[in-house]
Amino acid sequence: MVLEIDVKILKSKETLLEMLPKLYEILQTGRTLTISWPKNQKDIYQEHFKENQKIKNSTQYQILLNLVDATLPYPDLQSKIIVTLALYHVEQKQCLEVLKYVKRLSQMKIPQSLRQQYLFALKYLKTNVNEIQEIDQVQIIIDILLYENQISKEELKQFYEQKKIDIEKNEQVNIWFVEQIWNYEKNNFKLLDILFQYYTNQNNHQKAEQIFISYANKQYPQQIGLDQIQGKFELCKKEYEQNIIEIDTLSTIFEDKNPTDESLLLQQQSLQSITRFIELKQKVGCPIIDMVYLYQKQAQIQKSKSDVDSAIKTLMHCLELIKAEKLVNYNARIILLESLCYDQLGDYQRIKNLLQEALQSFQDSNILKEEIKDKCDPKKLIYTKMYLASTYYKLKNLEKSLEVFYQVLKIQLHEDYESHLIGSTQNNIASILLNQGKFLEAKEMCEQAIDNIGKKFTDSDPVMKKVKQLKEKIDVSVSSQKTQ
Repeated sequence: MVLEIDVKILKSKETLLEMLPKLYEILQTGRTLTISWPKNQKDIYQEHFKENQKIKNSTQYQILLNLVDATLPYPDLQSKIIVTLALYHVEQKQCLEVLKYVKRLSQMKIPQSLRQQYLFALKYLKTNVNEIQEIDQVQIIIDILLYENQISKEELKQFYEQKKIDIEKNEQVNIWFVEQIWNYEKNNFKLLDILFQYYTNQNNHQKAEQIFISYANKQYPQQIGLDQIQGKFELCKKEYEQNIIEIDTLSTIFEDKNPTDESLLLQQQSLQSITRFIELKQKVGCPIIDMVYLYQKQAQIQKSKSDVDSAIKTLMHCLELIKAEKLVNYNARIILLESLCYDQLGDYQRIKNLLQEALQSFQDSNILKEEIKDKCDPKKLIYTKMYLASTYYKLKNLEKSLEVFYQVLKIQLHEDYESHLIGSTQNNIASILLNQGKFLEAKEMCEQAIDNIGKKFTDSDPVMKKVKQLKEKIDVSVSSQKTQ
């Protein structure tokens, strides 16, 4: 027997609650209970969507395309259909078609359940934006990426530099890009100059004044009257040009980021001149990502003058600036620069015998490098881990020291490092194993170290002498253990 209950009688929650005992009684008897209701238009659209959701041919595509406008009264269903069409074009690698649907989705309130699919389509556009020749369409993609927080400041700047020739052909689009970058770099006078001159030439004095005041408030504590804007701007420009000349003079000394002769470096670079160089770079609005190496050199010079405390303060100040920049410019390059600062900081903290602080610095550096492992030179990661393991050892935490040295060895073996470097790590491991009383393990590891180091050094070399002395200690311990 089939009992049909028209859904129309269920006018409220209370009505349903009253009927539940009766419904339960019917179900307990083994009879079938069917509750039905008439389909509305949304139900029909939903069925059409589900039937054609996995688009296999042009007919199904056209059905969904027709449903887009038909489902206008039902935005949740409409957004599902548009996302499905966008993802279909992602599969077909049709960038402009994807953009068409992403533009529409960007103007809609997308349910959270669809957001990841929408961002996937947006990521496809970001990856393949160079395929689009129309620069105004490119601008739309970047605008959506910015709105959705899916592009970093660094990526925006890199993209601008790559497409600069095409972008500059369209003055309005060029100004749009400059303004987006300037939103991140309010102190950058070069960008300010471009924007101020553009809006002044366009007779858009209100916009020109707005831009300059935004810059000036960061540079000067006092209020600037509108009648003073042009004069103040000219003074700032004159100061900027003078600063650039002085920067060019100093850059011949400091632009070499990888000096091979440290003593020569320190002869040429005085603490006073590098401090001035940093000050000038800040005045013209140079981003911290392009100044990290200067702070590192400043700390290096301070350390060479035996002022390690000042060197530590310099690096800590630099790290604070990096952390502030990461809030708007999170990318692999700045993460690597941050980790390198932590390495240098940890090294100087060890000099001051601040072992716990040094441990924290190396741990922070290690975490950052692990985060960008695929984009980080393994040598840099090994460097950090070696210092981290050594610091653990100095703090008499042998277990953690051994764990990290094993991590180093694993990377070295995976990267097919030179044998003597692998042997040096094995020697460190053998030394810890000896201290832990694991004599047989220590012996095996030390023998491997001797084999690897012997591929480059002879028995008379200090490196080989050191590892063989360790082997002798291990052999004595093994013999002593056997006689007990």
